[in-house]
Amino acid sequence: MINLIIDAILPGDLSLNMPAASQISFSSYINTYSKQELMGEFLNLTNQVCLDKFAVNFSELSDIDRLKALEACRSANIRLFVDFITNLFRAYYTNVKVLEGINSGSIPPFPSGNILENDDWEILEPVFERGRIYRSINPEV
Repeated sequence: MINLIIDAILPGDLSLNMPAASQISFSSYINTYSKQELMGEFLNLTNQVCLDKFAVNFSELSDIDRLKALEACRSANIRLFVDFITNLFRAYYTNVKVLEGINSGSIPPFPSGNILENDDWEILEPVFERGRIYRSINPEV
């Protein structure tokens, strides 16, 4: 059921070369970072909300109702929802397939990663030529 939930949140987009969340091995992330309790709590919350609001399990809902159920989960326990979503996004946006899909590259931007163009410091020349434009609060200066 976790794959249905995370795919409802991050369904992926083939035209953008972005995989669905179920294709990034979220369970490996959960195990690596010891988030099993968080996932269990969120699954229980989702099941409870679905039974209370729709009288069926999450897997039996339509795509639109799944989104409504997730919105109801957010309303029922915002802290748990945000914690789960944060971990899902971390897992998703650190996955190699996703990083390749968004063309982020594999090098860090700084300090020895991407090369930046040189700045044109001459644009500040009028500011230097103008001099100080404020009054000193110390009369001795």
